[in-house]
Amino acid sequence: MLCVCEELTIEMLSKTYKVAIIETKPQILKLYGVPSRLWLSLYSIDTRILTFISQSTVPSYDYYIHIYDYSHFNSEKDIKLAIILHELAHIKYPDSAENDLADTEISCDMFVADKGYQVGLAKVLWMIDHLAESLSNEQLKDITIKRITSLNSILDHAG
Repeated sequence: MLCVCEELTIEMLSKTYKVAIIETKPQILKLYGVPSRLWLSLYSIDTRILTFISQSTVPSYDYYIHIYDYSHFNSEKDIKLAIILHELAHIKYPDSAENDLADTEISCDMFVADKGYQVGLAKVLWMIDHLAESLSNEQLKDITIKRITSLNSILDHAG
């Protein structure tokens, strides 16, 4: 059974989308390769960054934003909104084999920054950087550094 935590109506790309935020702990753990929730504590993983967007399987929604823990996801509004906007940006900038992952992520980040959530985005990128360090994941670290550099470039030109 689908547990909808929050519903959003989003206007984007000249279309209105119905989006459901859903808590899907088992799917999140599997997607991110985490064997069990105990590993989240072991590696100090902030579960707010364990999210993804997918097309809906029911007619009442266009997309789902999958999250791990809804109450924790809601704990800081600027982080929550930055994550939601980033995931929604994947509608316009989808992950695919043809696109460079770093470029796709940076495009989504710029969408968030353009909407005014640079501070929340910076916090999210810091959490991802911490995750990459904790897991000793060089690919994630490299992509995150590119994303941080891109955000800093935008902030330097804005201020």
